[in-house]
Amino acid sequence: MNYLAHCVLSGKDPEVLFGNFIADSVRGRATSGYPPRMLRGIQLHRAIDTYTDAHPLVRHSKSLLWATQKHYAAVVVDLVYDHFLAAHFEQLFKRSLWHYTQEVYAIIDSFAAYMPPRVQHFFPYMKKQNWLYEYRRCEGLHRALEGIGRRSRYANRLSVAIRDIEQHYEALKNDFFAFFPEVQQFSKQWLAHQST
Repeated sequence: MNYLAHCVLSGKDPEVLFGNFIADSVRGRATSGYPPRMLRGIQLHRAIDTYTDAHPLVRHSKSLLWATQKHYAAVVVDLVYDHFLAAHFEQLFKRSLWHYTQEVYAIIDSFAAYMPPRVQHFFPYMKKQNWLYEYRRCEGLHRALEGIGRRSRYANRLSVAIRDIEQHYEALKNDFFAFFPEVQQFSKQWLAHQST
């Protein structure tokens, strides 16, 4: 699950969404200073990642890409699942993806004082280029993969991952549509449990 999916899975609480959004930039136990609902979002993000990494459908998706992408298969699956979510957003949620992304950016801007340095660096580019919206197109997905590949310290083949995705597109899409309702249910249950 990448940024768009994590936002969608946050429910309706803006502070939970913000915490979920920044979670990858909050290391380990360095969570002091965040309000309780933002902390809940950080914890939700980690719970979703643990659930996702262990799920058989996600493991199947990774296996389709393993031959060429190796350990980066997980990165590719995260992004390709966001692609399917964005491409079918209006079908799934009966609302405009464009308007949703603008709401997300406004929420994140409203909590700018809590942004970790890494988020302060990339968020202006994300908003200006509307990454969350551009995930819907294979071209946007390809640019995102290329960017991650360039910034990585390790050798990778992310610049050609789009070919692997195209080769297995229908199988990956089937995995996503089978998996997404399950991770939605998991997230709802996790949030409900935390609020009791």
